[in-house]
Amino acid sequence: MSYMFVRNDHRLVKVEFALIRYAEACKNYCKIYTTGKTYLIQTTLSLVKAALPPGEFCRIHRSFIVSLAHLESFDKKAVYLSDCHLPIGASYQGMLEQAVPILATMANRKRTGDGPPEQQADRLAVRMMTPEKGRSVKTDLR
Repeated sequence: MSYMFVRNDHRLVKVEFALIRYAEACKNYCKIYTTGKTYLIQTTLSLVKAALPPGEFCRIHRSFIVSLAHLESFDKKAVYLSDCHLPIGASYQGMLEQAVPILATMANRKRTGDGPPEQQADRLAVRMMTPEKGRSVKTDLR
């Protein structure tokens, strides 16, 4: 299923998961921001998270869930979408980093003892999260 229904103005409205940008907790309510509209529903952020597909959304703060498809960039403090930025909670930083594939350059520290450091090759590593096992896998590309 690629959608859910939310109650809005005494009606149940179909909301496609692909259109959801992020969700925000607001006391006893939750705001769901889509590409075209914002819905205010009377539920908790935990229940919204449970209704969303696990590989497509990530909780980044006690008050925010973000769509990984709409994520443009992030650092240690914030997630950046096309027109706004959302804070990242310190305890949620690791979950976000494991939810997305990250390509990083690491210096190859294998030294033979007889060559200058300039001759050492860089290695590329890709860290991917395997959702079915819930663990991180590192792959070297050479």
